[in-house]
Amino acid sequence: MKSARIFLILIVASGCSAASSLEDEREGEQKASPSVQTTAGVLATPELIASQVPAFVWKLDGADFFFTGGGDASPTDIVGRMPVGGGTYTALASGQPVGWGIATDSEKIFWGGLGYVRTMPKAGGIPTTLWAEDNQYGTWLATDGTTVFFTTRENSGGNRLRRVPIAGGTSQVLYETTSTTDLTELGLDTNNVYTAYRRDFLRIPKGGGTPTVVASFNEEPCRIHYDGAVAFLNLGNTIARLPLAGGTPLTVFDGTVDGKTVYGCLSLAADANNLYFSAYTEPFTVEGIFKVAKTGGAAVQIAAGQKTIYNMGVDAKYVYWSTGSAEVFRIPK
Repeated sequence: MKSARIFLILIVASGCSAASSLEDEREGEQKASPSVQTTAGVLATPELIASQVPAFVWKLDGADFFFTGGGDASPTDIVGRMPVGGGTYTALASGQPVGWGIATDSEKIFWGGLGYVRTMPKAGGIPTTLWAEDNQYGTWLATDGTTVFFTTRENSGGNRLRRVPIAGGTSQVLYETTSTTDLTELGLDTNNVYTAYRRDFLRIPKGGGTPTVVASFNEEPCRIHYDGAVAFLNLGNTIARLPLAGGTPLTVFDGTVDGKTVYGCLSLAADANNLYFSAYTEPFTVEGIFKVAKTGGAAVQIAAGQKTIYNMGVDAKYVYWSTGSAEVFRIPK
């Protein structure tokens, strides 16, 4: 891992954060274990569909994963594309230092990194810089097809939510903080941008204006999955469902599976009925893949023996995940 990325992780505030969750426990990584016995029966062995894929943050978009570089594969300063069926990835752009968040629309990909936010066609081409500023990092991104919304972090402390037209132009700050606590992943609806800062889940007008606290929690949300009109928030070792319009959060996962506590559900994905997530089955040592109904209930383990899961995705047949050791796995839903 490049020293710049190591520095990026070191400046994250203590506690559960979206950034630190992706990089924790990089040493001693291990391959997937054979199938294991649980109270639900014997778990199938995950299928390894690709190796040496440096996916740090990815976006599942139809038949492809688009990703920014990371993990233990080399090169890491790239933006790439890999078919969901696995195999060899394609490097779409190189020379993209400390790549972080990524977003797509119908035609383009957008990503952020050390001092920049850039875009290019999904098929490849020459990257276009939409925003650039020294000593800051473009982290999480979202787009509505006309505007890119993105968070930035300054080396000296402070985080901002910004917007810039996808065709380029002047960026606008919509929200800012003075602490090193990260803003989390972004969600969009017709009029608003959603993110979390510390223990507050925020609604911020797309054009700027006064933020609204939609809900406050006892723990800081460290990962968020947006699913239509609701958000699923990882609160350390529990998961809450919250309507974007506001209301009482519903705990859909209480932190236990088969009566045992699991830790730090790091990554989230969802289909029409279920939420899929990763969590440590042994404290910060070995991870499993789990699913729970989006309306709540008992969680079920579907895979075991993983290590440092960075990303998850789901399609009609499979659950996918990438690891810090630059491998991509899948398992039937």
